[in-house]
Amino acid sequence: MLDECQPQRRRLELHLLRGLCRVSQDAYRASSLEVTRVAFTHDGRYLVTASGDAVRQNIPGEVGLWDRATGRQVFLFKNHTGAVIDLSVSPDDAWIASASRTADWLKAFRQGKNTPASPSGEVFVWKRDGTGMPRKLEGCYGSVSFSSDGGRLAAAGLDNTIKLWETKTWSEPVILRPPSAKREADWPRVSHP
Repeated sequence: MLDECQPQRRRLELHLLRGLCRVSQDAYRASSLEVTRVAFTHDGRYLVTASGDAVRQNIPGEVGLWDRATGRQVFLFKNHTGAVIDLSVSPDDAWIASASRTADWLKAFRQGKNTPASPSGEVFVWKRDGTGMPRKLEGCYGSVSFSSDGGRLAAAGLDNTIKLWETKTWSEPVILRPPSAKREADWPRVSHP
């Protein structure tokens, strides 16, 4: 419609309209699934996306690595068995950890249940450049995070525990559990004068 206007009357409006219609270079079509998390590498060169189906978490999720300068996907990681619900980038940008959960909420709802049968999941730790085999850490986790020095990876479990792995050795994790709930009978007695 603006193209039909006389040239002297369409300067600012046409410029603004074309600017509004222009697609940003930073717009990505990350996945056909719901994008559940995004994170930048610390140097800002890459964007990491996590995807999955929030309702039917038994559908395998994906983790994508995007080059911000070109807008192209550099790597697509498809080893998760369920929806990828969280991710973390190591401080040196060398590693990416992603957590997934497998639970079919839709099936549970159709069966009249409030929760799906025992959800499961895993954490994968993989090199940002996509080389080598990823490390798989079993368990059902809700979130993952690298420590600020990159020496540890923490994963919060759905069983109310936190597991801490030393990233140099990946030996058996330290497991943090919540303190036991105190019963009223165990509380100290306070006497009033």
